[in-house]
Amino acid sequence: MKNQFFTIMVCLLMCTLGVNGQKKQAAGVNFEKNYAEALAKVGKSKQKQGLVFVYCYQEGNSACAKMGNLVLKSRQVGDFINQHFVSTRIDVGQAGNEEFVKRYPMSVLPAFFVLDKTGEEIGRFCGSVDPEVFLEKLHYAMDPANSVKAKLEAFNRDKTTARGRECMEAYYRAGRIKEMAEFVESIFYAYPPEERYSVEMWKYVAPALMNTTSKVFAVFLSEKYIANQYLGKSVVDEALAKSIRQYAFWYVAGKLKDKPEDALALISRLALIDDQNLASHYICVASQLYTQKPFSHDKVYGYILNYLSAEKVCALEAEDREFVEHFLMNIEGMPQQLIERYQKDREAYFKKQLEQGVSK
Repeated sequence: MKNQFFTIMVCLLMCTLGVNGQKKQAAGVNFEKNYAEALAKVGKSKQKQGLVFVYCYQEGNSACAKMGNLVLKSRQVGDFINQHFVSTRIDVGQAGNEEFVKRYPMSVLPAFFVLDKTGEEIGRFCGSVDPEVFLEKLHYAMDPANSVKAKLEAFNRDKTTARGRECMEAYYRAGRIKEMAEFVESIFYAYPPEERYSVEMWKYVAPALMNTTSKVFAVFLSEKYIANQYLGKSVVDEALAKSIRQYAFWYVAGKLKDKPEDALALISRLALIDDQNLASHYICVASQLYTQKPFSHDKVYGYILNYLSAEKVCALEAEDREFVEHFLMNIEGMPQQLIERYQKDREAYFKKQLEQGVSK
């Protein structure tokens, strides 16, 4: 009887240890039900700093899935955040979260915010990274001295190029790329050529080039020779081509009010800058044909898809093919029957490629 009792007690103890072990293995960030509850809880907290950690994500986003299912469930990340924060998560695509998204606009997901107990932003960062990098970024965001607000205040007191770079870095780390590009626009020409075209500055300058009406874009075109010397011709050409391609996309999508002659004057530069790339050639041709729409409205779409056939476009490298197809499918007024014809031809092309690959 004693042996039986002892056996039962040992089993119970083992089960208890097993459950506790499972709890430890299920480490990760402890999230409050919603943002309001997180603020309420941190307001009652005895922690001096009283920090709120907010994880912003969207269902179906693979980068968000990696962070939510792996990184934020890791022991090292969970232990640190649970020790220093009250946390919550927000699906930016879900109804009811519009107010938060409006107050804290974000252009990249996943996004992570460090807020004080009043909801004032201290820092933020974004993107999918490994636990070690995540914690480094989190430590940086926790320091109010690293915030965009603090860096801008320092810059306004002491408007030096060094302070300017600190502001750019703060914007960059926070994932506030549009605002960073606007800041670069305001200060770009204050730097001497060896600085504004330096490798160190490139990560700040490249996004500003995406606005073809910006001073940065105009200066780059006029000083392309100098930029080539510091950054390399291939780097400069790739950035300018990417910008003009995006401009061409918005133009044929009917999103711009530029005069056709002005639009084509810019788009035609693509043929010179990216003259070895078939995708850029196709974009130039399609843009030129698009401008003929007022004169041959019913025929111009057929002309475009006859020249940019599925066979030609599908033969491009994957990245170029995706962009050109996106470009074609979004041309303003493109008839649905022509889109369906292209998709049918596309399926036939890849089926043929697959059959040929199998036969080999």
